[in-house]
Amino acid sequence: MKKGIFALLVMSSIVFIGCGYTKEEQELMDKYEEIGESNAIKYVENKYGFTPKVIETKNTYNEPGIVPDFSPMPNGTVLVTMEYDDKEFEVEITGEEESLEGADNYQKDEILVYLNDYVVEHYPMVEEAEFYELEQDDYYFSELLTGDNFKDYVEDYYVAIKLCDKDVSEFPVAEFGAESNCSEISVLNYRDKDKMPLLFNSGIWTSSGGPDMDSILPYITQYEWYNPSDGETIVKDVYTKYDEDIVVCTLVDEPVYVTKAEKSVDDEDLLSYQSFINAYKIQSNAKDVWIYVPHSMVNKDQSIAFYCGKYEETSYETEGYDYIDNMVISNDESDEFATSFEINICTDKKRQNVEY
Repeated sequence: MKKGIFALLVMSSIVFIGCGYTKEEQELMDKYEEIGESNAIKYVENKYGFTPKVIETKNTYNEPGIVPDFSPMPNGTVLVTMEYDDKEFEVEITGEEESLEGADNYQKDEILVYLNDYVVEHYPMVEEAEFYELEQDDYYFSELLTGDNFKDYVEDYYVAIKLCDKDVSEFPVAEFGAESNCSEISVLNYRDKDKMPLLFNSGIWTSSGGPDMDSILPYITQYEWYNPSDGETIVKDVYTKYDEDIVVCTLVDEPVYVTKAEKSVDDEDLLSYQSFINAYKIQSNAKDVWIYVPHSMVNKDQSIAFYCGKYEETSYETEGYDYIDNMVISNDESDEFATSFEINICTDKKRQNVEY
């Protein structure tokens, strides 16, 4: 017993020693923050013409690798939180040497509004434009907003063009690509201008090129993906069937048959917090189908689990739905349909505070 405790103490000591920094390393980290903070103040003064108040300065680190590093060194870039005229913002800048080359989010809201307004003004058939990468919380801008520098922001980035009740061919995608020099363009035709989500999921690959559209298929009737660098274009029509309280989408014009089925999952195969709701049989000559179950089928604090037989299938969550596809589900070869399988819909554990 004593030997075991001693060994544990020795191992703990090694771990704690490994988690510390040498005096030289700590001095370097402090130096990065000192130089970075000074750079950030001068950067803002040079770019915007005012002197901000510094709230917090901290080093940044690269993403950890497979092997954990308990004493990671900063990458030399410093993130400085600042405030001016009751507006809080962040500046990302080097702390390794004196520099005025940085990026910030001080004008972020104004920039995104300007970009959307520019597209809508120049292309009136557009309901809204979305700039997925630029909208992320960790994206910062180095260019000053002048009101005539649209290309400065979108060049080499992905742009989504949202239409409603139109054909995607109505949007001059090649012209827009040449003007903006963006990396990729998706033109999406929505069913309802009041419901136009743009959600990219790490889930199901649509085999269609460009960003996966599986998370928004119930909301659109058609989409086009365009690559300005080589002119490659892919256009897909979306066919949606509402039946038996669920939604089924395909990318080919083939009938889809949804019928109630017998329960095929045993209670002992369900987890303790899951319970059976209903079962359905899906049949179609479409090779690929996506099955969406509305969140309204369960209580607000619950999500949905899918079972084929006694095995739970990997599912994904999108605005208003939980969904799966049939690509990993064995096809029932007892009939002549290209796609034929049964699914059991069950309640799942509490939803993880998802916001859209």
